Amino acid sequence: MKTIRKTLFTAGLICAATLQPLVAQAVSCNDDEELVRIKGKIFNNAIQPGTTLGTARIKIGDDKMKCGIMGQGAVGNDGSINFIHTLVCNDKVIFPLTGDIIHSQISLNTTGFANFQACPDGFPPGSAVGTFQETSVPISGTGRGVFKNVERGEIHIHGTINCLAAIDMKLSGAICMRDDD
Repeated sequence: MKTIRKTLFTAGLICAATLQPLVAQAVSCNDDEELVRIKGKIFNNAIQPGTTLGTARIKIGDDKMKCGIMGQGAVGNDGSINFIHTLVCNDKVIFPLTGDIIHSQISLNTTGFANFQACPDGFPPGSAVGTFQETSVPISGTGRGVFKNVERGEIHIHGTINCLAAIDMKLSGAICMRDDD
C-alpha cells in the first residue's frame, strides 16, 4: 500500500511540476493591474462530507500571511473536484472611509481531479487516501483587504489526503492585483 501511495504521489508531483509553469504563463492582467506571484502551503482536514477547514501560510509577492481556509464542495465519483475555498487572513488593513480594521479575505473557485482509493478496514467508514491536483481562480467581488481588487489569477495546488482526513497541499501561481486608492 505504501509503494502505491508513493508512486501515485510522485506521479502527481511530476504532473504538477511539468504543467504548472505552462499554465501560470496564461495569467494575463489588465494595464491597471500587477501580476503578483503567490505560493504557500495549506494544512486542513475534511470535517464532514463536502467541508474542509484549515490553515494556510502564503507568500504574495514579498509579503507573508497566515490565513484560515474553509472549503465547501465535493469530489465526484469520476474524481472531479469542485470546491469554493474562502481564505481569511490575520493581517490588519485599514478601511480608508472609517479607519476600521479589515482582515484580508477572498473566495476561489476550485476545480481539479483526484486519484483516491478506499482506506482499509479499521479507518473511518468512507475514508480515502490519495493525491489530487486543483486549479483555483478568484471569484470576482469577494476580495477584501489586500485582495479587494483581485478578479483574475490562477493558483495551482497539488495535495494529498490520508485515511484520517488530513489534507496537505502546496500552492503556487499568480494573481492580478490593483491598487486604486
